[in-house]
Amino acid sequence: MRKPWVIISTTRGRSSSRPSVLSQVAGIPVILHLLQSFTQAAVQDIILILDEEEEELIRSALGDMDVTYICCTRSGSALDSLSQALGRIKKDTDLVLVLDGNMPFLQAENILTFVDGFSDLSSRAAILVTAPPSEDLECGDVLCGGKGRGFDNGGKGTKGSLSGKEEHVYTGIFISEAGWLKKVLRSFEGKQGTKIQDFGFWIWQTGSASGVAKAHLDPIWESFIRIETYEDLASANELGYRLVAEHWMEHGVEMLLPQTTLIDLSVKIEKGARIGPFTVIKGDTTIGRGSVIEAGVWISSSKIGAFSHIKPYSVLDGVVIGRHAEIGPFARLRPGSIVGENARIGNFVEVKNSRLGKGVKASHLSYIGDALVGEGTNVGCGTITCNYDGKKKHRTVIGRGVFVGSDVQFVAPVRVGNGAVIGAGSTITDNVPPRSLAIARARQVNIKGWVDRKRDAKG
Repeated sequence: MRKPWVIISTTRGRSSSRPSVLSQVAGIPVILHLLQSFTQAAVQDIILILDEEEEELIRSALGDMDVTYICCTRSGSALDSLSQALGRIKKDTDLVLVLDGNMPFLQAENILTFVDGFSDLSSRAAILVTAPPSEDLECGDVLCGGKGRGFDNGGKGTKGSLSGKEEHVYTGIFISEAGWLKKVLRSFEGKQGTKIQDFGFWIWQTGSASGVAKAHLDPIWESFIRIETYEDLASANELGYRLVAEHWMEHGVEMLLPQTTLIDLSVKIEKGARIGPFTVIKGDTTIGRGSVIEAGVWISSSKIGAFSHIKPYSVLDGVVIGRHAEIGPFARLRPGSIVGENARIGNFVEVKNSRLGKGVKASHLSYIGDALVGEGTNVGCGTITCNYDGKKKHRTVIGRGVFVGSDVQFVAPVRVGNGAVIGAGSTITDNVPPRSLAIARARQVNIKGWVDRKRDAKG
């Protein structure tokens, strides 16, 4: 098969009502969905036409991907940019595939089938059409076979043929040889204000009767959904997240109410995990086998060990959770935190940039920031590591097997030795030796009869 050059238009024109190709579908920018499809199809020669306002953002999002950029200025037209892109292609016999960048569901199979089909059509150009699922869906220009417009699928039989009574939808994708396309573009009048996809449709309209341009049918309409409005973007996310949920359920993941669950395409979940309703799982997250993620949990770019239990309405961002750990409910774990296996982080506990060893318990109402907590340590209710002095963050180091009573403040930097006990209500400002009792609070004084004397004094 001849591998084509690909020209992708990412421009929005003068209207800001059209979503950017950097808008996300199932957690991945639309343009990256599309480029990944071309990577799978082994297509390497890609030219992106982009608005000057978004050039820096798109270049940053694509990183070191091997693409050529053509910038469309405010004063220039979309077809001027197409002409510049075609100018980068030196061989007139090279195939050129042109499409919009707002098609997140386009698959490698669709691309390869169209390129293959064009070779069989014996025409100078071809557009790609699909079958609309319903009258209500607007995904392109409708072509009516019964109005004298000829269709040809290259003799591939009834599977791709278009009858005179059926309606089909132009996907905005067209293909031709570079030299012929350059020639037609030079002679085209009305370049100003014409969209690139409309130019492809015009080629078909003017050339279909003579056979110069033909149409190729791909019946998988979902592949050609185009995002033109924010309503389209919402619908695309609904479909994208549904497809992700279906994928994981097919691979042994239990989902109690999948239509309420948002799992990014980049997430990996092992067999036997259970995902509750109204959960959001984003980024480079991995969930181990047998883990339970309960209702309302929000997870981003985190590693959840096997058989861990994340209880309702907990927030985990950039953290690592060991096997058999329990988190929440209503816990918040911030970036850089590592929680060991069999550890327990309870309700209204916040952990930030800290490492908690195996079996550590911090069951309620505590803040652990910039700390190292040894295995088997118990952190009492209301404990705070005072890590910030107004200028710098400082570290608290608590050893193995330490018992920390309720309402303790550790004023960092401070170290607590293995096996120590910290009395409730203490403010610890100095290091505590191993297996020592530390109490830092005023001694209790009971004044007998004080209440009666106070009352009598008032008369």
